[in-house]
Amino acid sequence: MSDTPALVPALTPAGFRDYTPGEVAARQGMIRTIQRAYERFGFDPLDTPAVEFMDTLLGPPSAADEESAKMLFQARRLRGRDVAGGEETEELGLRFDLTVPLARYVASHSGQLPRPFKRYQVGPVWRGERPQKGRFCEFLQFDLDAVGTSDLYADAEVLWGVHDALVDLGVTRFVIRVNSRKVLNGLPAVAGFDEGKLVEVIRVLDKVDKVGVDAVLDELRRPDRGGLDLSAEACEAIRGFMAIGGDPDEALARVEALCGGEGVMAEGARELREVAAHLRAAGVPQERWRIDLSIARGLGYYTGPVFETTLLDLPQIGSVCSGGRYDGLVSRFSADPAPAVGASIGVDRLFAALKELGQLRVPPTCVQVLVTAMERDRRADYIALVAELRAAGLNAALYQGEDHAFRAQMAEATRREVPVVVICGGRELRDGVVTLKDMRARAQVTVPRAELAAAARGLLGGAPAP
Repeated sequence: MSDTPALVPALTPAGFRDYTPGEVAARQGMIRTIQRAYERFGFDPLDTPAVEFMDTLLGPPSAADEESAKMLFQARRLRGRDVAGGEETEELGLRFDLTVPLARYVASHSGQLPRPFKRYQVGPVWRGERPQKGRFCEFLQFDLDAVGTSDLYADAEVLWGVHDALVDLGVTRFVIRVNSRKVLNGLPAVAGFDEGKLVEVIRVLDKVDKVGVDAVLDELRRPDRGGLDLSAEACEAIRGFMAIGGDPDEALARVEALCGGEGVMAEGARELREVAAHLRAAGVPQERWRIDLSIARGLGYYTGPVFETTLLDLPQIGSVCSGGRYDGLVSRFSADPAPAVGASIGVDRLFAALKELGQLRVPPTCVQVLVTAMERDRRADYIALVAELRAAGLNAALYQGEDHAFRAQMAEATRREVPVVVICGGRELRDGVVTLKDMRARAQVTVPRAELAAAARGLLGGAPAP
């Protein structure tokens, strides 16, 4: 019998993934870009725990959102023992978004926050849904929210912030598709179906990008296999409703005509007109946003304008940024009303999309300068070179391979795509100079030792450490 222990399979669960050093560096660059964009709009950073109480995530049991419950990763923690010696436990869950924790935070700091409280937050969230292309069980979200205002300028500013963040990332071919839950709430009256089916109808409509209009209408119509048994007339009315589009003013005029200019649908249309006016005043290009009545958003806490963002060159990957107004969510935790609106960029989905489109460079390393070690007994000199480069704000590393042949050291720099290599052998050390090789231009320059950092920065184009 062998004493060798069995090896544990080096696998990740489905829906989870590792990121290479280059991918992490590129993703962090994306995060910094979005952060700078949001801070220009006056949003401040916030962080909240990854784990929340189940009641926080779902609300009281009678109000629990079944769709949200299906997505949760749950855990039970032993809190202690009761007087009879039984175990007392806490029901916990990993957050499935950053919005519910934000609502909990606002409620717990009632009266202490500015109105509106404008915050951004980036962090991982977890959803126990079926993994598919561009969709993971663990992913990074970057949220932008304004809490404590019903002014629809806040809705427009969130859309404006999303637009500018994407443009700053170098994304230009995208469209933000905007609708309103209030418009959707008027569907039973104009399409002729039971208002009690509205929540389920909205959840089915939310699948339209994945399965298409015909499949959605088929699910609404059929009485078997979980369908909603809507009449053929109601389904055709919904088909016509979702087909309304084109110029925002014309589309909203058709919505108002559909409901006779009265009721909750007309109210939603008027709010969308106001949001559209703010976007035009801000100079957000018309080709990057439009009214789209097929946008539903599946989560149950939305109450007003909602939106999703699609990359025109990769629509099949789904929305890379979505959100909307959620005026009642904070009321789950506090009697103090706090109307709110927010957006969430799916960093991992956007990262995967930009990588597939070739719009995102993923460097193998963040090292800018590699210092070769040509003389084994002069390591202290090489360490001093590395220290000087780092003190100048450059990302520098000392070659540490087993093979000290010059060819092996240059091959390492080439493999890792290091842009600048410092060559300093015995002759250079004696003469008080260093040679820097620009690996991209395939050229080199020899400078006095005191000019090392300045010369390296010059070859890098003056770039600081990424």
